[in-house]
Amino acid sequence: MSRVNNQVNNQVNMLIESFNANSNQLVNFMSNYVKTLTFKIYKTEFDRLIRLNSDVIIDTFVLKVLQYEEHIMNENDDFFLGYINNNNNSDSDNMNIFEFKSIWHNLNEQNKDAIKAYMKLLCNIASLYRDMRISATM
Repeated sequence: MSRVNNQVNNQVNMLIESFNANSNQLVNFMSNYVKTLTFKIYKTEFDRLIRLNSDVIIDTFVLKVLQYEEHIMNENDDFFLGYINNNNNSDSDNMNIFEFKSIWHNLNEQNKDAIKAYMKLLCNIASLYRDMRISATM
């Protein structure tokens, strides 16, 4: 049983590393378009959490963003324009780094497609992570 737990823990850690690396790439991509002080503050905190290889980012994503997986997978532009604006409670502060509304109209289709692809990938990784964490507790 211990060997199985080690394997699950290794897989969970690999998912966390993958999620952090891909979300970091997305945030770096977005930093080319978002030049606000608020974004710089979020990016600094995000970078700190990435360096710690923290599971905070993926856990928060699972709780606050994964519920919109269908919209993300369907590449619903309305979602990308309005998610943060319509989900403006203080609990979602950790996910403001994924706020697209302020830049969406300034992006070309190729850049929008890149963001959508990153978000779909993050959803896939987060779903696997969530499922693996749930199965590990059973």
